[in-house]
Amino acid sequence: MRRSADLPLPDEPQPHFGRRELRVVWPYLRPYAWRMFGAAVLLIVSQGSALLVPYLLSHAIDAGIGGRDLRALNVATLGMLASATVSWASLRISVMVAGRVGELALQQLRVAVFEHLTSLDMGFFEREKAGRLVSRLTSDVETLELLVTESFVQFASNAVYLFGSIAVLFSLDLRLAAASLAIVVPLTTAAAIAFRVRSERAYTAVRERIAAVLSYMQETVRGVHVVQAFRREGHNRARFREVNEEWVDANVESFRLGSRFFPLMEVISLAGQVVVFGYGGWRTLRGDLGVGVFAAFVLYLSSTLEPIQVLSQLYDQFQSALAALAKLAGLLETEPAIRDDGTAAAAGDLEGEMALEDVTFRYAPTDHPALREVDLPVAPGQTIALTGPTGAGKSTVAKLLLRFYDPTSGRVTLDGRDLREVPLAELRAASAFVPQEGFLFTGTIRDNVRFARPDASDHEVESVCRMLGIDQVIAHLPDGYDTHVRERGAGLSGGEKQLVAIARALLADPRVLVLDEATSALDAQTEAQVEGALRVAAAGRTTVVIAHRLSTAARAHRIAVIEGGRVAEFGSHDELIAKGGLYARLYQHWLEG
Repeated sequence: MRRSADLPLPDEPQPHFGRRELRVVWPYLRPYAWRMFGAAVLLIVSQGSALLVPYLLSHAIDAGIGGRDLRALNVATLGMLASATVSWASLRISVMVAGRVGELALQQLRVAVFEHLTSLDMGFFEREKAGRLVSRLTSDVETLELLVTESFVQFASNAVYLFGSIAVLFSLDLRLAAASLAIVVPLTTAAAIAFRVRSERAYTAVRERIAAVLSYMQETVRGVHVVQAFRREGHNRARFREVNEEWVDANVESFRLGSRFFPLMEVISLAGQVVVFGYGGWRTLRGDLGVGVFAAFVLYLSSTLEPIQVLSQLYDQFQSALAALAKLAGLLETEPAIRDDGTAAAAGDLEGEMALEDVTFRYAPTDHPALREVDLPVAPGQTIALTGPTGAGKSTVAKLLLRFYDPTSGRVTLDGRDLREVPLAELRAASAFVPQEGFLFTGTIRDNVRFARPDASDHEVESVCRMLGIDQVIAHLPDGYDTHVRERGAGLSGGEKQLVAIARALLADPRVLVLDEATSALDAQTEAQVEGALRVAAAGRTTVVIAHRLSTAARAHRIAVIEGGRVAEFGSHDELIAKGGLYARLYQHWLEG
């Protein structure tokens, strides 16, 4: 399996389809193996019964009508009726069972893809577009659903009938079967191979274009306020038309391939019928072939050519489904770059002492280092502020402390242990993160605060909010703690969203708290209120603050000034002011501002 850092870029050529993709589906079908076997048996019974009808017809013509045998005619007629009934009933049950199994298997596949997505590392989501990932769970799975619930049964039934009718044709008359199929089979095989090679590329392109459309649509909707603020509606509409036209072009190319292939199959089938009527009719007139056998042969050949045409059309859907399956296989085979290596041991009670030791970090192997040989101690129970110019590497330090990434070289420690030796579950339970923009989920205020600890009582939720001093803010909302929050916190102000996000982090009672300028979205009065609550909440726990406002940095125990991916200065506020270096200059600019 490959790590997420090695995931192909959207425009890279995708692998050919094969056993790898088919193995993706099998684990979800395995629990229903016996039902699948039963459906397959019923399918064979159905097609076997259908194959009896032309044979019984030839018997009715030759033995019944030609031989003037009423009994033979009646037996053949009743046999045809019984065969048709059995074929209908068994096919109906087979379709129902196969459809049910397909839905259950895809339900599990959809859950597996979602669970796998939530296990992937932060770097994966920073590289991949959200719309592209959504398309894996929606359009790709829907394409597979069409295959396993409908197309697969049609494909299998027509394939069984095709090979069964060929066998019967050879049993009826070897020479006539060989003469007719000598034209049909080679031409059909050659056309199918040529179509397969080209259609693989075409349907891979279609899946990619669908993902691009969904991605751009989602990006525009999420950033519609920016689009409207800068009057970029026209530009975004034009760009959407472009990606939509690319999707259309990809679909047209797939249709163009079909427009060549399917009529060709019609011509090939017509050639086979010409041989049967010409050669078979000539032999019938000579008395070398019975009328009933000739009639059965015509019916069998017609029914043989029909499955070929149906299979050709279904192959169109089959290729599209395989393209979707290839995408899902690539996603499921992507391993998280951040994971337990199996050697991590329980950390026990944590003090919260953290450090970066000679850490160098690149986001990608070819990127310039975001951090260079950084040594940074974080004493337990203290607050350390990270400040410095934009792009200096402050957020990167915070991400490494939370193990959203692993350092390229050096190590990040917790109580003296390399974070890679600490179970991720324990690290996540011992730490909490408040981003610069609070992210809320659809639900109530209470649900969003309780997200950090699902087992927390209402009293605990309300106690944390009172400690932060935001209980009065929540009380003024329409339904208080039960106020419904829409997607991404729509309906709340930026300050209200951030207050709920801070309460959520504190409810987790972490040993390590990382704040990415968590008060930047608040007005002066609310900021002062929350800052006071945070100082109380930070007592006894290690707190790392990314501080753009130097008033926040000045209150920290220690300040690390990050510049150019290095720790340029480190000390207390008074020490750094007395030093007269970069921090002193930044602080002076802030005071003047």
